[in-house]
Amino acid sequence: MDSPNKITPCLWFNFNAEEAVNFYLSIFRSGKILQISRYGDSVPDRKGAAMMMRFEIAGQEFRALNGGPQYPFTEAISLSVDCATQVEVDELWTLLSDGGSQGRCGWLKDKFGLSWQIVPRSLGKLLGDPDPARAGRAMREMMTMSKLDIDRMERDGTGRERRSGVTFATMMVHVRHRGFYHPQLRFRPSPYSPHDHHDHPSRAGSAGRLPV
Repeated sequence: MDSPNKITPCLWFNFNAEEAVNFYLSIFRSGKILQISRYGDSVPDRKGAAMMMRFEIAGQEFRALNGGPQYPFTEAISLSVDCATQVEVDELWTLLSDGGSQGRCGWLKDKFGLSWQIVPRSLGKLLGDPDPARAGRAMREMMTMSKLDIDRMERDGTGRERRSGVTFATMMVHVRHRGFYHPQLRFRPSPYSPHDHHDHPSRAGSAGRLPV
């Protein structure tokens, strides 16, 4: 089957691609396996195991390669999920981080080491508020969070100041390793990486598959 996509992300796994793909499809309802190519006689110790998988989540096609341990995932590549509601944020955060690790500012790693950004849809509006003070307060609150809580950010955007590890100086910000840009703000990054484990929220939550 030919892929209709011009560009398709290819994810390298340590011989656990089938487990990973099935894990992702157990979480996202609108997903399916499109094709599986298996190792043959040329690699006898892997004969019959999946070599390359094509799968789809929410209309986005991916490839999963069973390549071995040479190239583990890093935060240099992450999958950003647009979440319509806080309920979706909460459930995806719980399900995807199960067996992995919860980071900062909406970032997590799943149990296969792949990084995800679980992002409320309204985040861009808050950080892009034409009032620099409101946008700054929302950004300040976000930088204290692990899982993003849009209600907290909206409350702080209306005027309540909170203390955090972020200092706003002038009116220009580029949050390089967070994936957000706002031309009116400038900040000094927190000393924490996306995967420092401080003040993590509870991982309790309902399990199940989510519509996307």
